[in-house]
This record gives sequence, C-alpha cells and structure tokens, in this order.
Amino acid sequence: MNLNKLQVQFHISNVDEIDFACEFVDTFIYLELILLNEKGLKLSNNERLRSLTLIESIAIGCFRMVPRIESKQVQHL
Repeated sequence: MNLNKLQVQFHISNVDEIDFACEFVDTFIYLELILLNEKGLKLSNNERLRSLTLIESIAIGCFRMVPRIESKQVQHL
C-alpha cells in the first residue's frame, strides 16, 4: 500500500441528514430514558447496560454535531 497517495475525504452533513439524525435521537433516546425511569429497578443488568450503552452512543453522536468551542459559531453566541 502506498501511503503517499492515501487521501482522507470528509463528509459534511446536509440539512436533510441533520434533520434525520435529530428525528432518530427524538425517537430512540427518549424511549430509552422513559424505560430506565419507569422500569429501571425491574430491568436486568444486561437490559440496563444495553439501554445505557444506546443512550451513550446517541449522546456521543450528538456531541459530534456541536461546533468546537474555538469555532466562530460558538464565539458569536
């Protein structure tokens, strides 16, 4: 493999992709939070871990959409 010719291509999400991501979050994270709130004590450790892992993964994905603190977008808030 020739590393000199390796190129990284970035994808910048369009409005439709961001809207879909927000809809995905609304659909799944709130269901998991309700599940933990209503049945948290009745869930098995595996079910609780699955739910918390899903919430963590969604949260990490959401943080990737937030501009960096040094960005011009944040400086103008």
